[in-house]
Amino acid sequence: MANPAEDTGGDNPSSEQAARPSPSSDPVTILTAKGTERSDRTIALSSLLISINKGRMSLLELVQQLQSKLVSEDSGVRRLAVELLSDVIERLPKLPLGTMQVKTVGRFFVDKLEDWVCIEFALKGLIGLLTNHGRKLATAKLTAEEIKKEEDTDDYIGMLLTGDERFEGQNGAPPPAFHCEIFLHLIIKHVLLYVNAPSQSQPVRYAVLKLLELIIVQPELREQVINSTSVAKVLAQGVVMECEDERDPRNLLLAFELQREGMCFYAEHLKGLQANHKNDEEYPDGGFDPATDLGNFAQIVFEAATVYFPVKFQQRDTDVADISQEKLSRALYNVLFESEEAM
Repeated sequence: MANPAEDTGGDNPSSEQAARPSPSSDPVTILTAKGTERSDRTIALSSLLISINKGRMSLLELVQQLQSKLVSEDSGVRRLAVELLSDVIERLPKLPLGTMQVKTVGRFFVDKLEDWVCIEFALKGLIGLLTNHGRKLATAKLTAEEIKKEEDTDDYIGMLLTGDERFEGQNGAPPPAFHCEIFLHLIIKHVLLYVNAPSQSQPVRYAVLKLLELIIVQPELREQVINSTSVAKVLAQGVVMECEDERDPRNLLLAFELQREGMCFYAEHLKGLQANHKNDEEYPDGGFDPATDLGNFAQIVFEAATVYFPVKFQQRDTDVADISQEKLSRALYNVLFESEEAM
């Protein structure tokens, strides 16, 4: 599609104007313009979603139209373009995407996690893919070239976790080896490596917690992680780290629930490991005691959660109107109970 800003050199301005959408009527132009009013954005987005939903525009055509804006040197334009793409992925759950298309779009959002102005909407796009196309994304494989490329940073995950003394093995065990085998593993690695939720804004922190919860709870995603020795352990430990130092009640409610779910996830993972190995000789660290491993992890979760006991919450913001001290207290008690039972 021609760039509306380009001079076509035609002699007839009226015919030139008719041949291309004007900035005031083209939804993509409106949605990627920094000065557009919120009401105009709402109308333009609705119009665009209807066009795509009715088949008048494909996702490929949208991406082609956004291409220059997605890599623009103007960070504001780049952010708006990524936001628009994430809106489409999130709000149109029945987009006819194949496994390769889901992986391609997912790879784009993963790469944008390293672009600090786009992190919030890159996470939003990944959440949309996990929610609406989870089954296809769960089966998306990595090529040999992609696996080799990821090997350069696979070790960083273990270094990140062992930088926290709580996760160090009792006998100086080496960092957990992490190996990306499928695209879902790559998403987990890049979110934990490049986002660092505790240092981000409230919406970004919430999005990270939501994404991790989806992977742990959604059956087709959970299955691809829980049977992987290194990835499951990294995910469980990552949950603890990403929930730390949270103070926003909206995020805390989700964080407490995620910690409880993380406990159940790790317990199931260890149970599966025990069933798959007949004796301790099969473990490279010289032994394996699932009860001790789970107890150590439960102790970490319990200590992280007790920081918030007792819950004190006064509602001052309309954004948290549906959150109460009772809800927060109940969620915290569930974490404490689940972790204490496992110790």
